[in-house]
Amino acid sequence: MDRSPTVSVALCTYNGAPFVAAQLESILKQTRPPDEVIVSDDGSADETLSIVGKIAAEHPSIVRVVQNPRRLGVIKNFEFAIARATGEIIFLSDQDDVWLENRIERMLLPFAANPDTCLVYCDARLVDQDLQPLGRSVFEAHGEMRLATRHAARDVIRGVDLAVLGSMMALRATLKPFVLPIEEVWGAHDHWIIFIAHALAGVRAVDEPLMLYRRHERNVREAYSRTLDGQWWREWKFGVRNRDIDDYTIEARRWETMTSHLKAIDEGSGGPPENRPSRLPDSARETLTAFICESERRLEFARARECVKRDRRSRRLLPMLRLLVRGDYHFYVHGLRSFGKDLLMP
Repeated sequence: MDRSPTVSVALCTYNGAPFVAAQLESILKQTRPPDEVIVSDDGSADETLSIVGKIAAEHPSIVRVVQNPRRLGVIKNFEFAIARATGEIIFLSDQDDVWLENRIERMLLPFAANPDTCLVYCDARLVDQDLQPLGRSVFEAHGEMRLATRHAARDVIRGVDLAVLGSMMALRATLKPFVLPIEEVWGAHDHWIIFIAHALAGVRAVDEPLMLYRRHERNVREAYSRTLDGQWWREWKFGVRNRDIDDYTIEARRWETMTSHLKAIDEGSGGPPENRPSRLPDSARETLTAFICESERRLEFARARECVKRDRRSRRLLPMLRLLVRGDYHFYVHGLRSFGKDLLMP
């Protein structure tokens, strides 16, 4: 019989007192319990540490609580926790969800089936703050993205799997040298991790809700919350009113960073020396090349949008039409919705 891989859970907390006990208990009561739970607290000022400390005292061999010496923010807090996880498979966890009891057991199966799989994600059922069902799952709320299906480089670069939350993911520890450190300019730790995992051809989905994703007023990502509620029109108006040139500059920097990072992986020079992998798996080479190519095209489009934004409205139309005819608005963003946003913004 093959040995089961060791499992770590990287649970990040910050002022999560109302919810963290339920989440931590659901992790510890899994049909296949974790070998280690790293609770990384980012300076909570409520009762979070007291609550976690009591549970940790009941499971001293499993739960390890670490406190950041200063506020790191969500992205770097997850980086901190992932770096300290010792398991062969690392599950990411928010503080306010609840896992179904077979989540770990079910998500280990794709890893066992294929050694090249470096990341697995599951569906999540949407619930309110009292865990009452909202009648749909994340996969269902983003039906047009076909989240249970494997995607090509262009699909992913367009943003297909950016609807997958970190709390839905588990990654193989061998992925750590490729994703750490997490670049904050990318905007989200989970987007960074899953994008790179896709570039290495190692992502699989479990088309089954294995956790409850709690929706409440303290959820971190407001824009993501609007899209989950199917309120794309509100999100579009929000973008028209609030985006300025800095947003376009940041977008170009994001793609510069990712393109450089993928090239460094391809050249075997990604990450700090102590974490650097000796070589890239042969199975990933072709996919990585495709992702580098598409990232370069995406970067070109981001730079073009930044230049257009710097022009007066009266001078934007012609260069924007060229990008539209070339297909970039449809390939990489939201087609005419994004075209109209760029044209109308001040």
